[in-house]
Amino acid sequence: MDKNLDEIFDLIIAGESKRIISISNGVKVEKSPSYFRDMKRMYSKSWDTMYNPNNVFIPYILVSIEFILRQLVDVDITVSTKAPTAKELLDALTGKKRALATTEDDFIYHIGKQLEGNKMQILGYAKSDSDIPKIKEYLISNGQLADSEIIICKFNKNGYIKNLYEILSSIKEKYYDEIPEFGNSYRNLVMHANRFLMLEKDDMFKELLTDYSKLINSVWGDAVMPYDKKRVLEKDPKSPWYVKKE
Repeated sequence: MDKNLDEIFDLIIAGESKRIISISNGVKVEKSPSYFRDMKRMYSKSWDTMYNPNNVFIPYILVSIEFILRQLVDVDITVSTKAPTAKELLDALTGKKRALATTEDDFIYHIGKQLEGNKMQILGYAKSDSDIPKIKEYLISNGQLADSEIIICKFNKNGYIKNLYEILSSIKEKYYDEIPEFGNSYRNLVMHANRFLMLEKDDMFKELLTDYSKLINSVWGDAVMPYDKKRVLEKDPKSPWYVKKE
């Protein structure tokens, strides 16, 4: 069975190289994606056994996902070192009333000309399609470009946020929501070494790696929301977790 995933690994390595993280003393450092470079060298591109040997890497990828989730949610701690679980963070991020879920589309039209490759030189903007003819006429009349050179690209200014929401919702559904027939999540199946249930799915390593690639290339360094203090306190009145004052 052939499974060449080098391109996915390259996307992860490139994405992690761009990420900046803050360590405890406040110094910002680049995260080294060396482990994924090693994983790229070590994973099996083909196997003849009934089990997928690459699934041994799954726990590390899940830990990497949880690391990103803890960067997306701003949680302060005073006494205890116990952090909210990945599922609790995903529930907070993807809740129906959360900013990621309630953000509306905000489209704008980019008007310009094509450069080499997929690059575009933007020469004008339009908030609605009815404004496009006026801008085109202005660009042509000023000799900036000919009518045949004009390209128009519809751009969603909130597409980045909506895309992140879709990715997080998918990860939550696939790996952290309860599965009725097992009464547990994929993550717990892995961490509790229920290996036969995990290994029966040959594509699970590829699927999880692909989802992580999407996530690592769709997030920024700063938190997008504070942790929900009320939800924590309802579960544990003595919880040391609190939300920073905005």
